[in-house]
Amino acid sequence: MNNIQEDVDNTANTNTDSIKNLLSNFCMKFFSLKIYN
Repeated sequence: MNNIQEDVDNTANTNTDSIKNLLSNFCMKFFSLKIYN
C-alpha cells in the first residue's frame, strides 16, 4: 500500500510542477508582450 501512495504523491508533485512551469512560461510571455508593445 505504501508504494501505491508514493506513486500517487509523485504523480501529484509532477503535475503541480508542470502546472507551475506552464504558469511561469505564460507569465514570461505575457510580460514580454507588455514590455515590447
